[in-house]
Amino acid sequence: MPSIVTRHEVESILRRWQAGELTHQQVFVWANDRFASEQWGSEDEITNEVLAELDTLNMNLTTVDDIPHLLQVLALPNSQVESAIALQQAYASTIDIQARRVALATDTFYAPFCR
Repeated sequence: MPSIVTRHEVESILRRWQAGELTHQQVFVWANDRFASEQWGSEDEITNEVLAELDTLNMNLTTVDDIPHLLQVLALPNSQVESAIALQQAYASTIDIQARRVALATDTFYAPFCR
C-alpha cells in the first residue's frame, strides 16, 4: 500500500520554500519523488493537483511568487476540484511568462524551459 502525501505535508513544503528553507530544486525533487509514483498516493485530488504543479515547476516556471496562489488552491475543499483547476488556469493567464523566461534564463534549473 502506498504512502500518502497529505495537504498538510504539501503546505509545509510550500511554506518552507517560501521561507527560504528549501530551494526550488529541493521542492521539485521532493514532488518528483512522490507524484505519479507507485510508492505514493495523494490525500485527495486537490493535493494531487498542487503536487502535479510542483512536479513540473521547472517546465511551468513556477517560483516562490506563486506560493500564495498554490496555498489558496490547496485550501479549497476536495469537492471543488473543478474550481481549483479553473482557478489555476485563471491565475496562469495573469503571469507574464515572457518576463519570467527572461528573469529565469540564467538559472540552470529553469533555463532549458526559457527558450
